[in-house]
Amino acid sequence: MTVRRGILRMLEVNENCDLPEDITLWGNLDISNRRMTKLPSSIDKCVNLKLINISGNELTTLPPSIAKLKHLKCLDISRNLFKELPVDVCDVPCLEELNVGRNHLIEMPPDVGRMTKLKTLDIFMNEFCEFPEYVCDLTQLENLDLGRNKIANLPERIRKLASLRTLKIYGNEFTEFPEQILGFTLLEDLDVSANNIKTVPEDIGQLTSLKIFDISWNALEDFPIHICLLSQLIDIRLNKNKIGCIPKDIRRLTELKSLNIDQNVLEEFPVDLCHLKSLEALSMEWNNIPEVPERIAKLQKLKTISLNYNKITHLPEQLEHLGSLEELHVIGNPLIQPPESVCENGKDAIFRFLRGLRETRAVKASRLQLNLLGEPTGGKSSLSKSLQKGKPILTEEADRTHVIELAAWSPDEEVSFNINDFGGHDVYKVGFPIFIHKNGVSLVVFDLSAYQFTKEHYEKHVGNWVRTVQSRTPETAVTIVGTHLDKVEESKAKEICDDLHGRLKEYLDTKGKWMLDQIFNLERKVGMEQVANSHLCNLYKQKIEHLRSLEKVATNVHKKIFLVSSADMTGYSELIAHLMSLAKERGVILPGIWVNVMHEMERIKYEPTCNTLALKDVGKYVRNVLREYQESPVDEYKDACPAGGSEIADGPKGDVSISEEDIACAVEDILRYMSSSGEVIWFDTSTTLRQVIFHKPELLADLLKSVLNHDVDQIKQNLLAKHTYSKNTFENILQDVLQRGIISRDVMSRLWHSFQLSTGEQNAMIELMQNLELCYRIEGASSVAKNSDTFHFPWLLTETKPHDLESPRKWPEKFSPDTFQLSLETYTPYRCPDGLFEKLSVRLHRHLGMFTKRRCDWKDGVYAESAAGTIHLRRHQVSSDWVITVAVRGKQLPRLWEMLLKLHRDQMDILQYEWPGVSYDKYLLCPHCVRESNPFPTTFPGEILDDPEQDVLEDFLPCDFAPDGCIPSTLVYPAISGHHGMTKEHKNMLRGNKVDFVMSLTEPGVREILDRLRGEGIFTGAEAELIVECCTQQERAETLLDIIRSKEDRAFFILRDYLKNSGQKHLANLLSK
Repeated sequence: MTVRRGILRMLEVNENCDLPEDITLWGNLDISNRRMTKLPSSIDKCVNLKLINISGNELTTLPPSIAKLKHLKCLDISRNLFKELPVDVCDVPCLEELNVGRNHLIEMPPDVGRMTKLKTLDIFMNEFCEFPEYVCDLTQLENLDLGRNKIANLPERIRKLASLRTLKIYGNEFTEFPEQILGFTLLEDLDVSANNIKTVPEDIGQLTSLKIFDISWNALEDFPIHICLLSQLIDIRLNKNKIGCIPKDIRRLTELKSLNIDQNVLEEFPVDLCHLKSLEALSMEWNNIPEVPERIAKLQKLKTISLNYNKITHLPEQLEHLGSLEELHVIGNPLIQPPESVCENGKDAIFRFLRGLRETRAVKASRLQLNLLGEPTGGKSSLSKSLQKGKPILTEEADRTHVIELAAWSPDEEVSFNINDFGGHDVYKVGFPIFIHKNGVSLVVFDLSAYQFTKEHYEKHVGNWVRTVQSRTPETAVTIVGTHLDKVEESKAKEICDDLHGRLKEYLDTKGKWMLDQIFNLERKVGMEQVANSHLCNLYKQKIEHLRSLEKVATNVHKKIFLVSSADMTGYSELIAHLMSLAKERGVILPGIWVNVMHEMERIKYEPTCNTLALKDVGKYVRNVLREYQESPVDEYKDACPAGGSEIADGPKGDVSISEEDIACAVEDILRYMSSSGEVIWFDTSTTLRQVIFHKPELLADLLKSVLNHDVDQIKQNLLAKHTYSKNTFENILQDVLQRGIISRDVMSRLWHSFQLSTGEQNAMIELMQNLELCYRIEGASSVAKNSDTFHFPWLLTETKPHDLESPRKWPEKFSPDTFQLSLETYTPYRCPDGLFEKLSVRLHRHLGMFTKRRCDWKDGVYAESAAGTIHLRRHQVSSDWVITVAVRGKQLPRLWEMLLKLHRDQMDILQYEWPGVSYDKYLLCPHCVRESNPFPTTFPGEILDDPEQDVLEDFLPCDFAPDGCIPSTLVYPAISGHHGMTKEHKNMLRGNKVDFVMSLTEPGVREILDRLRGEGIFTGAEAELIVECCTQQERAETLLDIIRSKEDRAFFILRDYLKNSGQKHLANLLSK
């Protein structure tokens, strides 16, 4: 019988109280994570106990009566506060397993030798500086874990532990391989990772039983060739070393099933690995491998290949012959066959692509998105038209681009560009991810004749545009183009180029100085005595490493500044040659069927009657193209390649037959590629939007501009066209839109009346704006449209902070002693990323549950209430940095951590996906300093929140302003405050399979899962109500999954068990990999 919560109170009694009568039946006792400080001395009355788990408490001693438990075999006292091992444990007669990890032990008592039956001893993450020699008296020991201590050598006496089968000494301070263990002929699992070992001795061959060898995170420069003598090895981990090649001798490891050699310096794929017929898992990420050999097809038992972040450009068709393969990871490579958008969707998508190449002709597609950016009147429209026509064209003032203009340009048969000519409207900043893509080319265009040699002029016309593109899409190639060359002297043009080069260098130097200042401050903290040897110290070092990696990122701005004139085409030939070179460098190889379908969709873009496409429309194009392949001779295709593509292989080999399921997959693969290259806008992760394809970016931009417009006259004109209002109603609508950022569905429809959208297209557009996190749905906020859906757009807000914010009922400067405040500050140098704060305020809404009406928004802030407590978001400037502060207040610390972690995850998601190139820093503020209104509070690294389950040994953390010079660790570390979230692996499984779950979960299924989660106390009533209030079944399923991801692992297992037991094993299997 396993004893859990209901029995805990009966155990936490005074020593003289009796325990329940059925205690003799108890076999297992689990009272972990209960903050117990004492185990009852009457524990010996549980005479049949075989297992006790009291990990994760606050114990410093154990009662002597524990030695009377004659049947006890397993004792787990890890994650407590022991400074020495209780001697009475050594007298438990039948003890076989003892876990004392994550305590504060510095030595083991001589008495440990009395545990003659002990087989497993875990003493990892303690404070041993030397190997505890008395452990050597445990001659029956089979498993020993000494990881994450400070041990540098092993004693000779360790040879007595001849029965060892598992030895783990990872994360210590070894600089040489410990030869004292070479006589352990029974050893099967050896872990010496995370030390500083440089070589492996020849005599390692004596470990004849060794099956698992982990020597990752060391300093090996050569492959340890002598391990090839260990014929029983099934798992080798060599990642994070400096190994440059693999020897032929590796062929001897005929039983090897798993090899990890990530993060080394391999220059080629070791072809000798193709002889390892038993290999099931191969990982060689973060190396310099340029190609994958065709002979990889020999590895017929291979289930997983990970080759992320190498230099691979082509994947061989022979990969399809790997019949056992389940996972194939190749992202982060400069792939042109298949393109990155295919590889991001895993093995099945890659195999479909390779099959498409084989069944239809392969075409080298040099099609690029060309974005023309810059201030109005910079010459973008003239540049675009002159490129397209190949002759001088000057744009009149009345013809200038207002938002975005789409055009196609094919300078020759092999290269084509989709030109996006952006006007000066800020709407592109709002929807940046849908307009500008990392695989494109951006031209920052400015007028040479109007150039002024001032910082302000440079920033407005060049600097801000370059910085934005680099921050949003670091991979995008950026080229600076000066126009109106015919209007400036040659000497002035050279002077302008010199000024631009100087200012670009100044920008990079300033950015570097900011990083160096951050690194200096962190290194100073690392050197401070009070944080030495702590987990905090390691976090500071990780932050330093991250900043140094950003410092090394090379700018992607082309060194040459191109100068052109649209009046006489001066400089155009050089610019065109540069653009064609970029297109050919970034070209990809595509199946012929893809290219033909894309060509058909390109043609439809220019049909005025079609605003959007449906998924079924693209399916029709795929069927038509396949029919043409089947009916036409191969030779016809050699002369039928569309612009922007050149044939590099023969046409279809025999009839091309394809099922409806294959057609559906082909449609999705083609759309993903077109979406990644900016040719269409399609969201495959949204159950509603995946049915709609926005194939006209200029229409989308115009629709966004109509809503996100601060031009009062334009808004009045749109609203009054074909509509009449009373004066009072009209003024209320204007106030809603221009001050409060509130727009009803009815008002939105009127703003869009000139575009003649169908109801379905309007619904799709509103769904798109919510998907882009431009707005969120609210109830009863509009002062006019009481019966219409209403949406709040933080982007439109102009109001300032409310006067009553600091009132006692909201966010007073001084708050009660029983209230906690957790605060996270995120710094970005010189400017706040466009939309970061607004999107965070949109995401906040989903976390408020039943309290959604208790929020107040203004231009640079949000105040909101939730079941966890009150929330305050603030955007402000500190010196030259911009800061976003996220603060939560309440009385229950675990619930505050849960809310802060949600908002932190939201903020990091936005930065990762929309601003991957921006430099930022984040800190947690000391809650004591915040309470005392200290203007210079102690800070802790915000990276703590990246791993919220991280435990820490220190009970207190340094703060010079606290009364005792320190504060409880619970105020800085979520895990030890009682919060335990879901693992990253489980979160990623839920995120990666979200569409499958949302489409498959039924209404009764959602209700049953919800009932179970509420019954277990995992979901609150407010969260359940939030799900029930969703309009559609798919929205309810989607919200359910989003909330589950914010919970503990128990929620994940409840969902998986439901899927298993309800006959949906195919979905359960997706959560079991």
